[in-house]
Parts: sequence; C-alpha cells; structure tokens
Amino acid sequence: MSADVISRATALTDVGRAQQAAQLLRDALATNPGDAALLDALATAELEFDLEAALETTRRLLAVDPESYRGHYLAAASCYELGKVKESVEHATRAVEAAPWNPSAHALFAEAVSRRSRGRKRAAKAAKRAIELAPDQTVGYVAAGNVDLHHGHMHPAAIWYEKALAIDPSDRVARLNLALAREAHGALGTAFKGVHGLLALDPRDASARRALDETVYTTVVHLMWVALVALFVVGALRGV
Repeated sequence: MSADVISRATALTDVGRAQQAAQLLRDALATNPGDAALLDALATAELEFDLEAALETTRRLLAVDPESYRGHYLAAASCYELGKVKESVEHATRAVEAAPWNPSAHALFAEAVSRRSRGRKRAAKAAKRAIELAPDQTVGYVAAGNVDLHHGHMHPAAIWYEKALAIDPSDRVARLNLALAREAHGALGTAFKGVHGLLALDPRDASARRALDETVYTTVVHLMWVALVALFVVGALRGV
C-alpha cells in the first residue's frame, strides 16, 4: 500500500505536481502516521514548495527513526534552504556519519559548511570525497562548483559545472549555476545561452527564469555602460 502511494507521489513530483503528491501522502499518513517511508516521501515533496513544512516532516521522521540517514539528510536540505546554517551543518554531519558511503550526504555537507565564512576548505574536502565515491555522477562536481560559487571563485566553479555537464548535459543545477558563474565572470553571452537552454528543457523552471531575468538585466546595464563610454570617447575625439 505505502509503496504504491509513494510511487504515485514520486511520479507527480517528477512532473511538477509536488503539492498534489504531498496531499496524497498526507492522506496515507492519516491512517499510518508512523510510516517512515511515507514521511520521507512527504518531506521530499514538500521541499519543492514549502520548506517549513518539509522541516517539520523531517522532525516527525527523526522521531520515528532517530538514526535515519534520510531524516538527517532531508532536515539538512530544509535547513540549508531556510538559511539555518548551524542546524544544516549539524544534520548534514549526522547524515554523513550514518551513511559515509553516500556521495549525496558528503555533497550536502559540503554545501552546508560552505555557508560558513571559514568553511571553504572543509567544504571542498567533502565535495572531493563525494566525487571519489561517485566519479560518474554529477552530485560531487556540482557541490564542488557550488562551494567555489558561494565563495566568489567563479572560474573554478564554472569548470566544476562543465565537468558535471559532461556527465549529464541535462543536470539543471549545473546548467543554471554555470550560467550564473559565467555571468558573474563576465561571459554574458555564454551565460544567456546557458539559461536559455535550461528553459528549453523546462519552460516552467522558475529558477532559470529568474537567472534569465538577471542575465538580461546585467547585459542591458553592461551595454549601457559600453554606449556611455563610447559616447565619451567620441566626444573626446571631437574635442567636446
């Protein structure tokens, strides 16, 4: 019964209907509130649209299974998105301890620690471990890129995202963040193409649309400055 509900909910989440998935899972939990698998699936769906609800669900999951790797992993993800740095690092640490073999746990720990002002070295080490555990997956490369991106190292970040996309050209996080890194590094034309390509994959992608807006705005401002400088140069040549 639970497996069937979770399968249907996962399919709904995959096509952008996470709220419907969450309601389906809540209905199932009404008769089986202690089902860890249902709580896991509910938190996963809620991460798409309600971070506070997702965090509360992970607390319920951890109450049922305090040593759950997934509980700590999902709690770390929720706290990370909510800007709760300390809690995110604590839960990510517990997730790594519970599942040291899991590259996603190390990758999430890397991103959580990177939020600390002096956390880049530890974060980079964790991202490297994620890559070692899964060199044929994008998760470690994206985490390494996110660490560099967060600390303002745009060129190295872009290289990590390019490595991720060499493995999976459809990885939306790698494509989006590569565009952001290129934009910040000054490669506006390439950034524009990257975000536009992401929207071609999923026109509903709100994050990509925001990035596209930022890229277009930056491009317009850049062109305005170029035009202004050109005007001054022409004026100087004419003796104005």
